[in-house]
Amino acid sequence: MLSSWIMSNVITGARGDLEGYGKIKICPACLDITDEQFVLTLPHILQECEAISGLRDALDIQEFFNMCKSRGLGKNASYALYLCGLGPDESAIGLEECRKRGKNLEKMREEWMSMWT
Repeated sequence: MLSSWIMSNVITGARGDLEGYGKIKICPACLDITDEQFVLTLPHILQECEAISGLRDALDIQEFFNMCKSRGLGKNASYALYLCGLGPDESAIGLEECRKRGKNLEKMREEWMSMWT
């Protein structure tokens, strides 16, 4: 799942040129809501981007990261667990939950792109 998320997000500009925009280094969705500039990374989009925080909450993605934090895991470890189909306790999740995560990742990407393109 990790490679799928990374490769499917080439169009965000995080991994290459976004047609009509060139290489993007700062999150364009955040520019509209804060003066602070955030480096555009896939973890930023999934874990931190304020522009899609409501969707992250609605999809229970934020709850996953909160559980990881309560277990003492950092952002990088939590990101890897989510994308690799593991729970906050590092146990494997079921196939249906894994598919749900994939759909949620796609929803996050679509929502993020709609914020500024």
